[in-house]
Amino acid sequence: MKSRILRRILAAACLSLPLHLPTVSWADALVNQLSRSEQLSGWKLLFDGRSADQWRNYKKDSISSGWKISDGVLSREDKGAGDIITRNKYRYFELILEYKISEGGNSGLMFHVTENNSSPWQSGPEVQIQDNVAGHDPQKSGWLYQLYQPSAPKWTKEQGVLDATRPAGEWNQLYLRIAPNQCEVSMNGAVYYQFKMGTKDWDERVTKSKFAKFAEFGKAGEGHICLQDHGNLISFRNIKIRELPAEGAPPQPIDGKLAIKSVPAFPNLKWEGWQPVEEDGTVNKPLRALELTYAKGVNDRLFAIDQRGWVYTFENKPEVELATRFLDIESKVNVWFGPGANEQGLLGLAFHPKFKENGQFFVSYTKRENNHSIVSRFKVSKENPLKADPASEEVLLDVEQPFQNHNGGSMEFGPDGHLYIAFGDGGLRNDPKATGQDRSQLLGSILRIDVDKKTNGLAYGIPADNPFIGVSGIRPEIFA
Repeated sequence: MKSRILRRILAAACLSLPLHLPTVSWADALVNQLSRSEQLSGWKLLFDGRSADQWRNYKKDSISSGWKISDGVLSREDKGAGDIITRNKYRYFELILEYKISEGGNSGLMFHVTENNSSPWQSGPEVQIQDNVAGHDPQKSGWLYQLYQPSAPKWTKEQGVLDATRPAGEWNQLYLRIAPNQCEVSMNGAVYYQFKMGTKDWDERVTKSKFAKFAEFGKAGEGHICLQDHGNLISFRNIKIRELPAEGAPPQPIDGKLAIKSVPAFPNLKWEGWQPVEEDGTVNKPLRALELTYAKGVNDRLFAIDQRGWVYTFENKPEVELATRFLDIESKVNVWFGPGANEQGLLGLAFHPKFKENGQFFVSYTKRENNHSIVSRFKVSKENPLKADPASEEVLLDVEQPFQNHNGGSMEFGPDGHLYIAFGDGGLRNDPKATGQDRSQLLGSILRIDVDKKTNGLAYGIPADNPFIGVSGIRPEIFA
């Protein structure tokens, strides 16, 4: 179990990657290649880095010499290059591409383009591409031209228009999904906006735009993908598409099926003080068991934490019927089903390597009265080894949190006997206070402390081999 320390802590400390991306972080992906996972899940290349055979100029049979291929990049370089479209038509799809725009440059990505008009934009809605700093068009990169622009969700309380683009001369990743239930545009992993074509909202926006006079605009239902020539240098690579079914889900990256099945480990287990439905029919809030662990040397019992502030223990045998309360600090922790508190509550549990001898264990929770992150030591009751002593709490860390999410909380003892603690960046969205990059504070870090010593007036010790000992401006507790 100890071999999972860093995996578990890193998972708690890091922000999640956007789920719509087909593989790992796009910056680490293979250029103009499909991973095995992408191939299995239906992704295809629209540009392989060597040939532009899947493209042609608008209303032409071939692609002009103004589009060049060099070092795995497709670039609009020369005058008269012209807009290019895919040879195939697409209805519902996901598309990912990377673009690098020149200083002051402008281009665009269009979809559902027909060839019944003089220009592609007269039928196909355009996701704008430009240099947001030196570009002159008021429609910024990633905006659906004159129709939708990015804004942060209301719950973030952020102001202004979201801009996740990188500067001219750097690669940006643009994601477009066109689907019957919901369409989406994202820039560099940040969701810009979502929309649904053909709705009242869509029609009203089109009516107010310059596209209102074009009868076919946005109504084809399927069509070509178009890369726009706007007279500036623009480069593309990693152009990938996955067609989506009108109903159902796209293929999953599965090679086959394992001859296994899941079964309840403890089918008869009930939880002291909680049941899903009361006798009068009232449905209770569900248990949120965030962690199942054990104490070294206590092989016949397991321990589970519930986010609302309960630690349970039960016998480690399939026929066990009851999990009893080992610790109850519900009154101290945030109520996870309260306003904005979904990621708060009791979040971590770790037993001292010598728990069998000293009865010490440690919890991480967010404090109800001020949203601070607390790491505390507790001890087992002297009267009952199956109960913790709630009065034994010793607070080791009290960390102020700027927001109610991304607080972190997972903890684990390492083989070295030190306690590793994960803290998130403190929220809100896109780390607005940049705490994840500020090493003068503890957020956005994995900490490593010695719970058996107290140094410099702290309630814990700092291991002498921590990597930032003596480094100016960096908290010495930080391990990573």
